[in-house]
Amino acid sequence: MRVKFETAALVIAATLHSVAQVIHHYSHTVAGVENSLPELLFILIVVTVMPWMAIFVCWKFSTRKGATLFALSMVASFLFGYILHFVVDSPDLHTHVIEQHRSIFFHSAAGLALVEFSGFVLGLYVLVRRMR
Repeated sequence: MRVKFETAALVIAATLHSVAQVIHHYSHTVAGVENSLPELLFILIVVTVMPWMAIFVCWKFSTRKGATLFALSMVASFLFGYILHFVVDSPDLHTHVIEQHRSIFFHSAAGLALVEFSGFVLGLYVLVRRMR
């Protein structure tokens, strides 16, 4: 079976997202910033599993449906991380992290946000391209 260009691009984006996620998880660990159970469930289901489920849907069923799922997972992940790391007064707010680990926490959160927003744009691009 020939892999479509769009599916390959989404696989690359999902891989970059997973790498950025691992790096940011490391920053949480070294900084001692814990997530609540609802946050952990969201991270597990939407941030970790959903992008790869979208890739599976692209590969097995429909590129358009997979791209839609991918775009939704990326925008939800972006909003979740952006709000917790840069907006809301919470333990996840980058300015609350102890100074010794603030730089890696901030930069890994910003990098993850950039990858997620880019993944959202890519998912939309693939969806629009497939709708023509």
